[in-house]
Amino acid sequence: SVDQELGTRGQASFIIPKDTPGFSQGKKEDKLGIRASQTTEVIMQDCRIRWGTVESVEPEHAVIVSSPLVFQAGVMALGEPAAERVRWSLDGSALAPAPVPGTIVAAHWDWLCGALTDAEAAALAGATQQTLDLVTKTRTDLDLRKHA
Repeated sequence: SVDQELGTRGQASFIIPKDTPGFSQGKKEDKLGIRASQTTEVIMQDCRIRWGTVESVEPEHAVIVSSPLVFQAGVMALGEPAAERVRWSLDGSALAPAPVPGTIVAAHWDWLCGALTDAEAAALAGATQQTLDLVTKTRTDLDLRKHA
């Protein structure tokens, strides 16, 4: 709830078109009631802060190689590294200095956020893995309760 004092009236929501880049739909949930409306997982790939290696640099974009989120057999994990194009500058404004090929960088949504040291990249990888492990454990625990 956005405002605890308002109870259920203090909630907020947003609508995302199904074809929005970076969003995908997971499996349809098997619910006990209200089957007239579909409930699925929403995977927000480009919402997480991720890291990748700069492959090439263009005037306002860079191509980085990073591992996307994948959801297979009920487990969310990092997929095989793939190239993606992210923005680092718009009309001369940038969040960070121009990227350099071979540099490890952080990206959020479709923006490059800046260069990472090896230690920062390792910390981000560790935090990401901890989050993925927690999501998997939570899903497993929920599935066990549902089938108990």
